[in-house]
Amino acid sequence: MRRTPGERTGKYRLGGEQPVVDDKGESRISSADLAVAILDEAEQGKHIRKRFTAAY
Repeated sequence: MRRTPGERTGKYRLGGEQPVVDDKGESRISSADLAVAILDEAEQGKHIRKRFTAAY
């Protein structure tokens, strides 16, 4: 996954053990969107005691 300092888009996709990639096989997310994904997980708890990935 490539994390970029870009602006928050408000969009991200979640995955499990495998990275979330686009049709080019790339995985990227802005620091702001990654922070939101982590906070959403902390609040919603969809992946308790499991790894998850996030990208868009």
